[in-house]
Amino acid sequence: MYKIRLNPRVPQVRCWDLADFDEVHNDPTDHVFANSRAGTVAATLRRRQAWQGEDALRSDMIERIKMWRYLSDDERFDTDHYLTRLMRPMPAGAGDG
Repeated sequence: MYKIRLNPRVPQVRCWDLADFDEVHNDPTDHVFANSRAGTVAATLRRRQAWQGEDALRSDMIERIKMWRYLSDDERFDTDHYLTRLMRPMPAGAGDG
């Protein structure tokens, strides 16, 4: 069961049992192309819904990562470097043309 507060009076960060947080909160080495671990938050966020195409999955992954960053209070969290790649500044001259 989830409790959603639409107008919370306090930040809704880490408001659950954190006993297994370190086990499920993946580190940067947990990557789908390198060392993907089962049972982590990243593994859960990677799951594709039956109706999702590639574009919908990519957009949804970005929103899932942003939500987990907020809930876990970890701005460095990323799944398969989705947000890391998006937030990198473009090199000078890239995109000219």
